[in-house]
Amino acid sequence: MALISLTLTGFNGVRDGMHRESIHLDFRALGGSPKLVAITGGNGRGKTTVLNNMIYYPVMPSQAGRDGLGAFSYYDEVYLPENHKVLVWEQNGTVFRQHLVIRLAGRRRTEAYLHIRHGSQWKPVRLPDGTVSDGKMDTYTRCIEHVAGSQTVFLTTCFSAQNRRSLSKYDNAEIKALFGDLLGLSEIRHLGTSAAETAKLLRTGLQPLRHQCQLRREEEAALTGECAALLDVSRREDWLRHSAGQAKMHLARAHSEHAALVAQASYDQQFQARRHELKADRDQIVARHRAAMEDYAQRQRAHASAYETIKRGIRQRKADRQRSRTALLQQQTILDELLNRRTLVLRAESALPRWQALVAARKELLAEHRTKAQRAATLDDTALHLQHRIAAIEHSAGKAVLRVNDLKRRCKLTEQVPCAGTDLPGRCTLLADARTAKPLIPSALEEVARLGTDRQDLEDQLADLRRQRDALGDPHTALARHADRLQRTEQRFRDTCALAARRRDVDAAETNRAIVVAQLSDLTAQSVREAAEDRTRLQELNNEAAALQRDRDNECKLLKQADERIQHALAALPAPFDQNRLAAAERQLSDAQEALNACEQTLQDAAVKAQLHADAGKRLGAIRLALLESENLAQRVEASCATWTTLAKALGNDGIIALSIEDAGPELTVLTNNLLMACYGPRFTVSLQTLVATAKGEMTDGFAIVVHDAESQQSKNLAKMSGGERVWINESLFRAMALFLARRSRTRSDTLFSDEADGAFDPEHKRMFMAMKRAVLDIGDYNQEFFISHTPELIEMADAVIDLDQYVLSISDESRVEHNPLATIDELVY
Repeated sequence: MALISLTLTGFNGVRDGMHRESIHLDFRALGGSPKLVAITGGNGRGKTTVLNNMIYYPVMPSQAGRDGLGAFSYYDEVYLPENHKVLVWEQNGTVFRQHLVIRLAGRRRTEAYLHIRHGSQWKPVRLPDGTVSDGKMDTYTRCIEHVAGSQTVFLTTCFSAQNRRSLSKYDNAEIKALFGDLLGLSEIRHLGTSAAETAKLLRTGLQPLRHQCQLRREEEAALTGECAALLDVSRREDWLRHSAGQAKMHLARAHSEHAALVAQASYDQQFQARRHELKADRDQIVARHRAAMEDYAQRQRAHASAYETIKRGIRQRKADRQRSRTALLQQQTILDELLNRRTLVLRAESALPRWQALVAARKELLAEHRTKAQRAATLDDTALHLQHRIAAIEHSAGKAVLRVNDLKRRCKLTEQVPCAGTDLPGRCTLLADARTAKPLIPSALEEVARLGTDRQDLEDQLADLRRQRDALGDPHTALARHADRLQRTEQRFRDTCALAARRRDVDAAETNRAIVVAQLSDLTAQSVREAAEDRTRLQELNNEAAALQRDRDNECKLLKQADERIQHALAALPAPFDQNRLAAAERQLSDAQEALNACEQTLQDAAVKAQLHADAGKRLGAIRLALLESENLAQRVEASCATWTTLAKALGNDGIIALSIEDAGPELTVLTNNLLMACYGPRFTVSLQTLVATAKGEMTDGFAIVVHDAESQQSKNLAKMSGGERVWINESLFRAMALFLARRSRTRSDTLFSDEADGAFDPEHKRMFMAMKRAVLDIGDYNQEFFISHTPELIEMADAVIDLDQYVLSISDESRVEHNPLATIDELVY
């Protein structure tokens, strides 16, 4: 791979780092085929964006995870509605062009084209299987991997992205996949995958076969049971014929018994009419007896109802008389109590004027004490206000005294300043201030005196107020005491008024009590009269009930005598024929006929089942033959599945690929150690182990990078090394893989790329790192390596430098960029 040109339009890194919308790099302008080309510039200048787009795979390795193999989207790296990447390179004498179109406007999509130059024209790449690069990402990926090889191998061996993982971080599956691609075993892995798919399809097809075998086994078992059941029925055919003969004999016997019973029933018909007549008479007697009993019962219910009505009236009148008597007695008790309080009512009526005068006197006394309490509250508020004014005057007096003292202090300075008696007093600020203070002292003293006078006047007023307040005593307590007395007096007055108001009730009580006594006497006489009437009515009802019971007893006696005469007449007749015997004979006849029919039907069914047994035997033989064929086919499929599974394992990561990795391990180890020896000296040597020990001490497939330190004579895993040592050895391993690929691969890149891989090295090891780069280029017959570095010493050791700082546009250059958006690499190379 020899880069020819690169054009980027709409990439965020170019816009943010160089303030450009587009950039065009013509790598032929480098001239002289430099081996090492450094890409430099300040942080954020877009170096990584340019380097990531110098490869023909549709990915920016430093922006994707997992060393460029993780998830990646160009939509996060561009900003224009339509963005372009055009990369032209030469490989094995053929010129190719990659053209990516990333659209953000509307529905986001990416188009990828791979063209090959024929003369002056570009034509889409067409693979031998007919695949054409038509703008779809999947067809582009197949075309570019056919032309340039595996993307995984390229990003692992030829491109060193930022923060690339160490080989010690790869798991066993990733290592095997990587070395499989590196050794060109992709086709074998594909065959292994195909074998695994074939085994999967066979296993999928085996399930229906097994299910079919199971269904046929179940059908065989069902037919076997059916044949066994039918065989038993066919063997019972002779016994069924004997049973049919016995059923015919039972039927003849049943016919004879039925005929005899029919004759007996005919003889009994001549006595049936007399029996029916006697039974009719008896039924009439029973009906008349029931009607009489119902009439007696109805009359008894009417009598009981009348009796209960009288008893209820007696109870109701007794309850009413009791309630009236109770009410009159209560009224008499109330009137007696009222008459007993006559003296109290008269006294209350005569005491009303005295209580009324006492209430008025105590109201006047309460008003006087309320006035004193209000006066005391007013004096307290005035005294508090005077105290606040005295405090304010004392505060102002303190300030005035301080001011007087300050003025006096300033005035004394006229005698103490050094310039006194010289020609400087006119210009001395301190002396001028002291002279200004002297005339202010009298007014300040007058202010202090005035405040003292005001304070004394207020204190005299406060003393006078306090004397007036002391003269009032405790008016609030006296006010509360007199208010309580007034409340008690008013309550006594209200009670006396209520008692005096009952004077009319007392006067009417005597008349009302005489009326109540008369009503009680009348109520007692009425009770005696009503009791006599009730006893008479009850006696009449009892006599009616006794007469009714006698009539009922006589009627029952007559009906009993008539029933006895009918029973004697029925007993004189012959016993009636039992129709149940005839019905039982008819049932026996029917049962015998049904038993004969059942035997004959069972005999016919036995013949049918014998034929079914023969048919089931034929079907059972066919099912057993089909089951044998299905089981043989399932065994053949299982054997094929095992064969294809073994082949898939042999062609997979744990088979030929694992053996090839073991074969390639020594060569890769030698290349790594040679690079370490040539560039870094004999301190470190590396060994690649494909068998690792488990926790139980058993050896199993795996991958481990063990580094031997000649200085400390210790060996340890690469992951246990320090940061700089780990980067150093890891870069040697990846460079050795690139050399290994250069020896074995036909479709390999002639150009290497690395992005700030020297960051962890000290200056001495950075120079050794550059030496290793040149050794790899020479040994592997690579054309170029583009690398990004911020180390001036390494940049000076490069054969050519692309400085992106010289490509940055200022604000004033924006108009020029609009007319000439593309710049060549001549502006950047020095």
